[in-house]
Amino acid sequence: MTKKYLGSSSGLTLVTDAGTAFVSSEFNSGHMVGDIKLAALSDTTAETIGTAVTELVTNGNPFVDVSPADGAADSWTAYGGSTNSVSGGVVTITNNDGDDGVYQTFSAVEGQYYKLTYTIGVTTSACKVLVGTAIGSSNFFSNSGNWTTSGSYTSTFRATATGTAYVSLQLNSTAGSSGDFSGISVTPTTELVENGTFDAGTTGWTANIGSFSVVSGAGRLTNDGSGVRTITSFSAVVGKQYTISYDANIGTGDLCSVRISTASDGGSAGQIAINSSVTGTQSFTFTATATTLYIALLGTTALAEYVEYDNISVRPAVEDRSVNNNGLQVHGQLTKTAVATGADLVAWSGFSRNGNYVPVNALQFNQNALIDYTKDYYISFWVQRHALYQTVLSQGPSAGTKALQINMTSNAGQSLGVYMLGGNVSDTIAIPLNTWTKLDAFYDASQNTCTAYVNGKLIGTSASATNTTVPIAKYSFIGHSYGIAANASGRIALLRVSQTLPTAEQIAQIYEDEKVLFQDGAQATLYGASDAVTALAFDSDTELLSVGTSAGRSDFKGLRRVNNTTTAVTTAISASNSMIVEQ
Repeated sequence: MTKKYLGSSSGLTLVTDAGTAFVSSEFNSGHMVGDIKLAALSDTTAETIGTAVTELVTNGNPFVDVSPADGAADSWTAYGGSTNSVSGGVVTITNNDGDDGVYQTFSAVEGQYYKLTYTIGVTTSACKVLVGTAIGSSNFFSNSGNWTTSGSYTSTFRATATGTAYVSLQLNSTAGSSGDFSGISVTPTTELVENGTFDAGTTGWTANIGSFSVVSGAGRLTNDGSGVRTITSFSAVVGKQYTISYDANIGTGDLCSVRISTASDGGSAGQIAINSSVTGTQSFTFTATATTLYIALLGTTALAEYVEYDNISVRPAVEDRSVNNNGLQVHGQLTKTAVATGADLVAWSGFSRNGNYVPVNALQFNQNALIDYTKDYYISFWVQRHALYQTVLSQGPSAGTKALQINMTSNAGQSLGVYMLGGNVSDTIAIPLNTWTKLDAFYDASQNTCTAYVNGKLIGTSASATNTTVPIAKYSFIGHSYGIAANASGRIALLRVSQTLPTAEQIAQIYEDEKVLFQDGAQATLYGASDAVTALAFDSDTELLSVGTSAGRSDFKGLRRVNNTTTAVTTAISASNSMIVEQ
């Protein structure tokens, strides 16, 4: 087997016939094949990450009348003399003499972001959804962009104080006016962009060059003679990674660009990262260098030309260990625990979705930014199954438009289903509970087929759909399914996506090399806290690779560290016939 070892200030690169692996003091990517697009879930830190999604509004979705004295739904209190009634899960508020409505409270935490959903129905006046530190207060949130427009909306707000917060549903001051409210929900969220969907109009966004408006639900930047730039801010933790995703449309302009900056005007002087595109769903990952960061929406336009943006989202990132830096976005709260007792590598668990198949606790990546679905593509990961029926990964909103969905069902004992662009490989191969299993699947564009492997062995090949168009879905979810009640109840590790097809020999070798990382006590990283490699030596007799750093010497057998010393290696290592000398 071909072997090449490269050391750098950021760790070890191991190149073999099975692929390329990156190893540092914090992660082990596993083997990456060819044109790698994503390598994630490969770190070694056991922790809980994200924000627990807990409903903070009682009796708001749907409203249920339990005969409260004030005529509002139970858990809500009327104010200002409003007349209220509940029917079919909807509360109707009638204004009597002023800014009348109903409210309830929850405990807010300063700095925490919250997701707010609400529906405005039939209305004869302005229907206000307000969140703040007093009844009728809007210092946290106001739906000022859609007071009189019926529809269902989602927004994010940030609490600027700790203590009692009030959710108020309010009619304006016109006596006799009425309005319907339903679907009221407030939950903590990992989302950091307030009004990234522009459901609340332009609230939270400032145009410091050109003009900014909301047209058909998208934010539109129009050049009035000086160019375009619209900004908003969010809070971050210095040193942490975040992924931003958004929909871009060049409209009548030439180019869309999004900048992350430390400058309050969103200018290039404080630029951390920037991404330019023509149109479509985009994403990129960056590291925060300040506690307050600014998103600048930009565009290349001539006078009166415009560009548009929508669905702008920033969430904590799960780091991509490939060269592409396409981090996964964290939804809700997930747990990372060791794959085996005393092992370095950790796996992700705690995935869930709600009754409408919306992910609550899941990982998301922008599939269209990663993969060209008209070409070959390959996905590989390890899974520990905890239930008889679950979906590990889903890319696409329905059976007819799946790019990829991998199910493990209870049919005929333990059954595997792999769906790729209309193709379906299924088998009743045993995938036992609570046991680590390696899954590989790929789409061969030249043959228009999908193929699946389990633990390095071929399961089957199936013809895919004749029309391999790009799937409708913009995003892929790990630990979540589209259209079926089967989120991943187990654990997932070492996810990789590539635009290169592996050979059968590579798939078998990758399985053999990686399975040892899932054993008790398996060490997978450079010893110590230093990534700077100072020396390398390979013993062809023992096939041990010795890697020196300031923390000591790490000896690897394939991808697994089998020994280490604690004396710094400063200059060189020599290894032959089981003898290792270092200095």
